[in-house]
Amino acid sequence: MSTSQATESTNGREMVKDYILTQFKEGQKLPKIRVISNNLGTSVYAAERALTELSAEGYVERRPRFGSVRISRPSQDSSDLLLPKIHSIAFMADEIESFLAAEIMRGVDVACREHKMMLSLLNSDYSSETEKKLIKNLTHANCSGAVVRVGEHKENLQILEEMVPDDFPLVLVDRSDLDVRFPCVKMDQEKAGFDATNHLIELGHERIAHITYDSSVRPLLREMQKRKEGYQMALCKAGLPAPPDYVQEGALFTAGEHPGPSYYESLGYAPMNRLLLQKQRPTAVFLLYFHFVFGALKAIHDHGLKVPDDISLICIDDEPLAAHLNPPVTVYAQPLREIGFTAAEILIDMIDGKDISEKTFRLEGELIQRGSTGPVKK
Repeated sequence: MSTSQATESTNGREMVKDYILTQFKEGQKLPKIRVISNNLGTSVYAAERALTELSAEGYVERRPRFGSVRISRPSQDSSDLLLPKIHSIAFMADEIESFLAAEIMRGVDVACREHKMMLSLLNSDYSSETEKKLIKNLTHANCSGAVVRVGEHKENLQILEEMVPDDFPLVLVDRSDLDVRFPCVKMDQEKAGFDATNHLIELGHERIAHITYDSSVRPLLREMQKRKEGYQMALCKAGLPAPPDYVQEGALFTAGEHPGPSYYESLGYAPMNRLLLQKQRPTAVFLLYFHFVFGALKAIHDHGLKVPDDISLICIDDEPLAAHLNPPVTVYAQPLREIGFTAAEILIDMIDGKDISEKTFRLEGELIQRGSTGPVKK
């Protein structure tokens, strides 16, 4: 970060802090981070850092599944000097450096800071064997609990089911399945698929396709299939056809494989190419993940078509590149930091011995319209 960028970030952070401290009274709920940054003209990063600092200083309380609330700063007493009861929790992911895992981790980190806890980061790096070793070490080490984002396949959850003791606090994020004994915090996947498809319907599209993973070799988690079900529900509600050949699949990486750039480039190309070769090609496509976008755009370009003039695209996940592609990609963004924060708060409750009767916590995402979706051609 350059000196000018650092100065801009610091100024933006201080502006947000001053705004919250002067414009909101005790007990008032604060707007979402994106709303605050838009209102003040700062970056989302500056607004997030400001909230984190105010939370650590005791001026803001971040409540799971509710939002942030302005509170009065408590007076410091001798209890502040005591060592925390909880020393450390872990965050484990299949690819710790990915955008999704990093954003979730940041939410976990905010909760750890508020509770004066240490956070350990563990990376299974798409390896089932590494996942087993990490779980074994985790449950035998001096760690009070863990927030875990497993891989996309059933065997990843089976490892947890078989190796994690019943008395070890563990909360899943983003990915889960039926009959899993661990609490899970995730986006409402079915609603995401419904809202993304409905956005295309509202633009006048009637021939809407969906690109997802090929689950014939390695079954996907049930949760990931809900996006497709939301897509089908939106079409059904609108009375639109859902031809089977309008659902195309991209090759899913195999067990132990570490997906690289070439994989992501090819992921969306073949299914999009099959859609565009159809006699009555779709006018809009809903993509399961942002990773399908690169191959899909290349296929569209190779067919001499343009986005969104000839075909509209929308996908799940607001990856950093989404806003900078040509055209910028319309997305349904997961509340990743909120997912991480909520999961950590639930984990801390479990560590404190509180009963967590609810097993599934679904948070709502946000549709961000950009240049890749537009009205259907008449």
